[in-house]
Amino acid sequence: MRGAVAIGLAVLAVTAGCGGDGVSAATRERLGDRLDDARGAARARDGAGVRRALASFRTSVRSARERGEISDEDAGRLLTAALAASRRARAEITPAPTPTPTAAPTAFAPSAPEPPPAAAKGKGKGKGRGKGHGKGGDD
Repeated sequence: MRGAVAIGLAVLAVTAGCGGDGVSAATRERLGDRLDDARGAARARDGAGVRRALASFRTSVRSARERGEISDEDAGRLLTAALAASRRARAEITPAPTPTPTAAPTAFAPSAPEPPPAAAKGKGKGKGRGKGHGKGGDD
């Protein structure tokens, strides 16, 4: 797990675990479980798993805020920190896409088709009228 992601998840864990004023043990445990999932995914270098766990964490924070278990101020801090950790995970853990292979160039270019044979010039029976050949049109 890279440094920034580890620090981000540690900050979230401290923030979620602190502040017993008004936050029930069950809520802290539920949020802590979501962070444990994110840390496990980060250790496994699973960027998508980290983002899924942090999305679940954010959903739990919003639900707890709606139920009045977390103040708006604490929820805002937790949501901001979780979003920042998710972005760091995307940047640090998610692998770069593998480039698609391109077709290898051929060793030689295909040859062009042969031109049609030229008309043979020879003595013919044509009088060549209008083409500048022959004796003229007295026949």
